[in-house]
Amino acid sequence: MSSYSKPNRYDNKSQFNSTEFEEYTSETIESSLKSLESGAKNRPQIEVGANVDGNHSGFQSFSVTFTHAPRVVCQMISNSNTITQTINIYNVSASGFSYRKFQIDSSTNTASTSSSSNFHWMAIYSE
Repeated sequence: MSSYSKPNRYDNKSQFNSTEFEEYTSETIESSLKSLESGAKNRPQIEVGANVDGNHSGFQSFSVTFTHAPRVVCQMISNSNTITQTINIYNVSASGFSYRKFQIDSSTNTASTSSSSNFHWMAIYSE
């Protein structure tokens, strides 16, 4: 049976220098943040929303003006144990995306369009 020996990587405290534990004032932090902001040329564009129109297909417009077509992620939630809901998105552009909602009922093995379900979406573009 082997015995456990705790790691000793922090036994030698001289490896910590004063820079790692430097005290920061609010002025130092603000200055650092401003420096980061001025250097952030490619800040991502993000918009989130919910579609509650009740249609089984349509076009969801963005209120943010994206410079290019963003990546879009959607989510639909089903409160049923037998119905699986899904959403297909296509024709994503800088102004919005097209969608079509479907549902599959496992109790009857039928698929159909789903119009009653709302969905949530998030669009992100970063250069």
